[in-house]
Amino acid sequence: SSAARWSDALASFDRALAILPGAPRVRCEAGYVAHRVGQEQRAARDLDLALSLLPDPENVPSELRVPLAMCLFNRGLVHEALDEPGRAATRYRASLAVRPHPAVRARLDALTARLRRAAAGLGRSATVADLADAVSRAYVGCSTVECEEGDEEAPGIEEVAPPRGESRPEGVVLFDVTMPGYQVETIGTIAAIRSAGGWGLFELEMAESATTDG
Repeated sequence: SSAARWSDALASFDRALAILPGAPRVRCEAGYVAHRVGQEQRAARDLDLALSLLPDPENVPSELRVPLAMCLFNRGLVHEALDEPGRAATRYRASLAVRPHPAVRARLDALTARLRRAAAGLGRSATVADLADAVSRAYVGCSTVECEEGDEEAPGIEEVAPPRGESRPEGVVLFDVTMPGYQVETIGTIAAIRSAGGWGLFELEMAESATTDG
C-alpha cells in the first residue's frame, strides 16, 4: 500500500540520518516523508533542523536555491497540517522569494482564499474583539495584532471589497499583523469588511523583512 511505502521510505531515511545527521537535504526529505505518514511533529522538527543548516534566503548560493525553496514549501505543508495557516503562508512566500514555482503559488493562493473566509461565520453584529480573535485564529502565530476603525474608502479596500452593485461595504476594521518566520517576518494589513452577507477577511498587503530570528 501507499502508506506502507512511505513508512518504509521513512525507515530508510532514518538509517541515512544515522550516518549523515547534519545533511540538510536528507533531513528535509525525511521531514517531508514524515509528513506523508502523518508524523507532523517529527516532520516539523526535521524540517526546522534542515532549515537551520541551510543558508538564509538572501545569501543562498545558486546550487542550494532549489533545496531551500523545497524545504520551505515542505515546512509550509506541515504548518497547514497542524492548522497553522498564517505560518504556512509565510513559508510559501519565503519559498517563492527563493524560487518562483507555479505549484507553490497555487498553494499560497488557495490558502489565501481560505484565510479570507475565516470570518465568514461571524454575524453582522460581531465586535472588534470578535474580529481580532478571528484574525488571530486565521493567522496562527502572529506576534502582534493592532486594529483601528477604517472606512470603505481606506487604501486598498477598492481592490478587495465586493463590487458596489452587489454588496456595498458597510464597515471596515483594519488589523496590522506581524508573524515571525524563517529568517524573515511577515508584516501585513488585514481588512475585516462587513457587507450584507456578513464579515470577511481580506489581505490588503503582505511584505517581508529580514530578521535574525530562526
